[in-house]
Amino acid sequence: MKNFAVIVVALSFAFTACGKKSEDKKESAPAPSGAPAEAKPVDPKPAEPAAAAPAAAAGEVDLAPGGDAWKGLAIKGPADSKVSDNGAGGVGIVLGNISFEITPGKPDIKTIKDGIKFGLETSKGTITYSIDKPDEIAYVTETPMGDGKVKGYGFAHPVTVDGKTFACSTTVDTEEQAATAKAACDSLHKK
Repeated sequence: MKNFAVIVVALSFAFTACGKKSEDKKESAPAPSGAPAEAKPVDPKPAEPAAAAPAAAAGEVDLAPGGDAWKGLAIKGPADSKVSDNGAGGVGIVLGNISFEITPGKPDIKTIKDGIKFGLETSKGTITYSIDKPDEIAYVTETPMGDGKVKGYGFAHPVTVDGKTFACSTTVDTEEQAATAKAACDSLHKK
């Protein structure tokens, strides 16, 4: 289970960096049939991440679609939120363009940090922690992309409901998205 989390985090950093480069190459392909290619100015800065989608009316989001272990639990969020089994005992939750996970137990900070470190070493990125505790982290990653850098905002922290501890974690594009995901995690409650 721990190896799965390390691999997922590491690959997400590596594929994020690799995926953008291949998209850039597609844009610079020559025009078909020998026609001269149209010159397009290239912006040296990476594109700004999309703003958070406007929230639908807030309500209760039932976590039961994540499996039997999640029946009777809910979070506060938009009515159009999506909940699914994450394949590792937890739930994956999508609120518009923000996704995060909640799993049973305390966050495994060492495993998460190892995964982030591996991904950043692969992509030659950096990390700055704003919270670095044994059971909670919050961080900003910066990954080189073209002539600029792409930032990721992430956290992993515990949430306790009815005497049970859950780990909530994500890495997203903006501080606002991270704050939205954290607020949703903190709203975890028994129905």
